Amino acid sequence: MHSKELNITTESISVERKTGESPAVIINNITSDITHEMTVIHLASALEIGSYVLSFPEYNGTIREEGYGLFRRTYTEKNATR
Repeated sequence: MHSKELNITTESISVERKTGESPAVIINNITSDITHEMTVIHLASALEIGSYVLSFPEYNGTIREEGYGLFRRTYTEKNATR
């Protein structure tokens, strides 16, 4: 996951199947890829095609306007900014 200028608490990261089905998703390791500005979650086994998982990392960072890290985006639709 992209993590430029985010402070991610790696101990807090969990990956769960969306529907709660078994088997559990096991995390082998969590590393940082400085070149690509990402945190990489290495799983014990590959996910099946079409499976849905949810990741819940705890993180903090400054809300930015530049489009990286934790950033705010708006758009205009029918003369309203959203």
